[in-house]
Amino acid sequence: MQFSQKLLELRKKRGFSQEDLAEKLNVSRQAISRWEMGSAMPDSPNLLKISDLFGVSIDSLLREDNQPEGKPISGKDQKKRNRQVAWAVLVGLHAMALLVGLTALFALQNTLAAWGTMALHVADIIGFEAGLRFQGAKNAKDIRKQYYRICIWLFAFVPVYLLVKEVWNLYPRPHLAILEAASALLVYGLLCGMIWNKCRRTQKKS
Repeated sequence: MQFSQKLLELRKKRGFSQEDLAEKLNVSRQAISRWEMGSAMPDSPNLLKISDLFGVSIDSLLREDNQPEGKPISGKDQKKRNRQVAWAVLVGLHAMALLVGLTALFALQNTLAAWGTMALHVADIIGFEAGLRFQGAKNAKDIRKQYYRICIWLFAFVPVYLLVKEVWNLYPRPHLAILEAASALLVYGLLCGMIWNKCRRTQKKS
């Protein structure tokens, strides 16, 4: 196994992205990419950093007949990996609920079922908040802002569309259905954009 393959294997085993590894070694992500593609090799100081970081000898990294074992994943890295998995699950549930809601709205024309999908979004939010409190993360505020900044785009559309549609139902004159959709998209975009920008500004200040 060549050095490029060993580095890739060690990085993935620790759950690092190329950006994570680049930050830990104080090099650019492009340098990590070149090392893993085999188009370049790290110099001696960086080889020493890689050796210390992954708990392997430089000899085992450079010899093509050796497999790098690496040191066990630390508790900190394991928690980070667990958070990444939990994050993917939470966002995936929101996406699934949105898909079900869109199907109920436009394929089944079932308003009640569309409102029912909000229960999935609410359960997801409750699960996120409960998990955040249970973990007692020091950067809970930043995690919460990031979560709502992303997930607002997934759980806001169905209720916004249904509420705008109810407002249009109060309009006494006939109107085109496309006006309902266009106005709902406008309100949805404005709402999500406002929350996105507010979370980003407060995150920068902190």
